[in-house]
Amino acid sequence: MWEIASGKEVLTVPSEGWHGDVLFSAEGSVLIGNVKGPINLHQIPAATPKLMDAKGLLLDFTPNGKHLLTSIDNTLLHLELAIRN
Repeated sequence: MWEIASGKEVLTVPSEGWHGDVLFSAEGSVLIGNVKGPINLHQIPAATPKLMDAKGLLLDFTPNGKHLLTSIDNTLLHLELAIRN
């Protein structure tokens, strides 16, 4: 990921290839992804992901950006995110 104004790289997310979902929070400070297994939370620009004890299809952040909506099969999950402001 790059900062648009400077073109400087601010985050590299290692993976075995993206075969999942990726969401950015509205203000752009959080990247959520799920490739295989648990959901990964990346606070930008920190590079160390936090593995969440959750799986599922990523749907959206709540308007305040502090919760994540996911689904597994026909079940909607509402997850509180532990993020710094």
